[in-house]
Amino acid sequence: QVRGRCRLAVDAESVLRLFRTSSVEKIREFNPMYADGCDVQKVNDHTKISWSKTHALPLISARDFVTFVQMVRTRRGDIIILNQSTDHPKFPRNANGCVRANMLLGANAVRPLGKNECEFTFVQHVDSGGSIPAWLMNRIM
Repeated sequence: QVRGRCRLAVDAESVLRLFRTSSVEKIREFNPMYADGCDVQKVNDHTKISWSKTHALPLISARDFVTFVQMVRTRRGDIIILNQSTDHPKFPRNANGCVRANMLLGANAVRPLGKNECEFTFVQHVDSGGSIPAWLMNRIM
């Protein structure tokens, strides 16, 4: 499990736009492990299914994820983004030379603090698949 909290010098809506984007180039700006990906299916305005692929590392094969992503806003104005692995026929396991990893729990919370400030909190619990020990994968992430 990986988790953290920080203050960002940007408004909460800008962070939400990053989570909604499908631009590979934009995602790579804040996630250097991101090799490729796309939104597979739009379920509704707040829910999508996405596919993503990580870069391979020395001695570690590339991983891919198929993830159900739901974005909700609380009454207080916080933005909650929940992620959990799912299956989708467009991206079956082992179809693209990657090891399928599973997002057991992914939660991101964005709390507006002011005009150009927010608090970002995240928790990720990932089963990396394959034979990488969990402690090593958590260190890499």
